[in-house]
This record gives sequence, C-alpha cells and structure tokens, in this order.
Amino acid sequence: MCALCGRATHCICDTSAGTGSFTSSKMLRRPAGAIIFGTEAFLQPDPSRERYYKEFEVSPNGMWIDLDVFPGGISDLTSGMQRSVVLNEESHSWATELAIPMKALTAHFHPAAVWRANFYRIEGSKEPRFYMAWQPTRTPTPNFHVPSAFGKLSFAAEP
Repeated sequence: MCALCGRATHCICDTSAGTGSFTSSKMLRRPAGAIIFGTEAFLQPDPSRERYYKEFEVSPNGMWIDLDVFPGGISDLTSGMQRSVVLNEESHSWATELAIPMKALTAHFHPAAVWRANFYRIEGSKEPRFYMAWQPTRTPTPNFHVPSAFGKLSFAAEP
C-alpha cells in the first residue's frame, strides 16, 4: 500500500511534473524496525571506529530513514538528508537520489580522507527477496551490517 495516499503499492502520487516523482517534503520517515525494500547506503567516515557508521535507506514508495549505528544500538540521525524517488512505470524501474549534509557525517571533512562504505539493494516485498551489495557481506543469511565488508570510498578532487 502506498505510504503517501493509501492506494496501490506502486502508486504515483505526484504527477504534476509528469515524472511520477516524490519530493522530499512528501516522503515519510519509516519507523525504526519496520521492514522495507529499497536501497541502503552505509557510510563510515572514520574507519578506525569499525562498529560506528551512518545508515541511509530509501524505498520506492517514499519511506526513508537515517540512522547512527554504534556498538549496542542505533539512534535516529536526523541528518537533514534530502531525497527524491522517481518511478518509471513503463520500465518497472525506479531511481533515488540522496543529498546528505556533510556535517551530519563528520565534523571535519578532509577530501583526501578514505572512508569505508557499502551500498545495498533489496528487491521484493516478501521472501524470497533478492539481496544485492556493492561489496558482498558473504553472511549465511542476508545481513548488511558487516562493517568489515565495507569497501573504500575516496573523494575526487575538484576540477
């Protein structure tokens, strides 16, 4: 069911631009612990603190969450992340963009720093789902919370 209007699962609620896009003001924060399918980005600005990272999720129905993950728990990050989701009903595809304020990730950004990160996608609203990762976690059951499997993220210099 659409989180925005309560209609069909793949509803397009905002067609004013003809794209079927959800703007960040219409997207709903999902409750922690609720299971959604979509994309996830895990960013770890300080690789020396392996069990500390930030988690960002967005689903095709507009649900989203941003979390601060640390040993023994998680908390709402309230990062100020802006996001959009574009559905393409014709090709049965969707895309999302995230804009995350750097201050929500690190107090002191240095462009030469190498972060750790991983990016995930889950397809299917119920099992059996298809789980994909940029850097596979190789766990017996799907588990994206494996910082030791994160890849290296480098930033490009400004032109």
